[in-house]
Amino acid sequence: MAGRISYRMPDGAEIESESGSSVKISVTIPGDDAGYFGRQCPSCERIFRMRINDYKALPDDLRLTCPYCCHEDDHSKFFTKQQVDRAMGAAQEYASQLIEGKVDEMFSNFTRRANSRRGAVRWSYSGSTRGRQTPKPLPGILEEAPIRERTCDRCHNHYAVFGEHVACPVCGSHPPATIANDALDAQHAVLSVVEHLPSEVVNQLREAGALEKTAAGVLGSVVGTVETFWKETFLARVASGDTVIAGKGNVFQRLDDAAQLYKIHLAIDIPAALGPGDWNRLLVLYGIRHLLTHNNGIVDAKHMTKFPGKGFMLGQRVTVSTADARDALRIARRLGDSVP
Repeated sequence: MAGRISYRMPDGAEIESESGSSVKISVTIPGDDAGYFGRQCPSCERIFRMRINDYKALPDDLRLTCPYCCHEDDHSKFFTKQQVDRAMGAAQEYASQLIEGKVDEMFSNFTRRANSRRGAVRWSYSGSTRGRQTPKPLPGILEEAPIRERTCDRCHNHYAVFGEHVACPVCGSHPPATIANDALDAQHAVLSVVEHLPSEVVNQLREAGALEKTAAGVLGSVVGTVETFWKETFLARVASGDTVIAGKGNVFQRLDDAAQLYKIHLAIDIPAALGPGDWNRLLVLYGIRHLLTHNNGIVDAKHMTKFPGKGFMLGQRVTVSTADARDALRIARRLGDSVP
């Protein structure tokens, strides 16, 4: 066999060009039934998905942002492991046929030269053409399908995440309100799962203390989400906000102090917007979370001084119910709505 090698690539792979020692092979990346395909962050290695039609319309020099850790890089760095395996399958098939072709060419040339000498021994070589007629299929892609689909409010690209996220893959970090709402949605989903469990399972979880721990976890997440939302919104809207809060410690963990900052610098009266009922309820829930985190849930004299008249008793061990967690979620959403 002499001259150009005839390749037969598997379905989904195509040789676009060959130039010297360089070859360009295109490999299709199949999407799922919803029209999404996977992307994997090269830093945190978590997977998210993007809508194929949206992605095709983006510029060739696109840089993606990981929705989870905000790592930014060229879009070509966000291949998933299964996609890399698929591309390597095409490269290996090309390399295998290239080697076979070169071997065919070498032995065919040797046979032709040997037979041209009219010796007593005649050489023949059948080659490996027959084996190259059935290329090995490319590896398939069986990645987790999207559940939480999102549409970015700014660039309107569609993407899907697996867990809480803080950025759009195309246009970068979300505003504080979007991040907070996503985090609250995730905690609402946790409570919804618990509420739909069979009653016997719920009773077992309650007896084991798991129900209380779940509710406490939701409360802790809600408090953390509110603190982050307050801080990031304040810093985004108040000129020299870092200077304003310097030396105040974690002021956004202290509801009254944080509300005072908003009233002075942003003219937003959050306690008035929530009303005395929900504001006092939020203070109590914050106090419960503080005790669980720092004092094993036991009410001490310091806590009694900090939360007078809130129904706490010295030496009491506080607990958290799913009703408490639902209250925290409800008030947190109202708080977000009170910051236009």
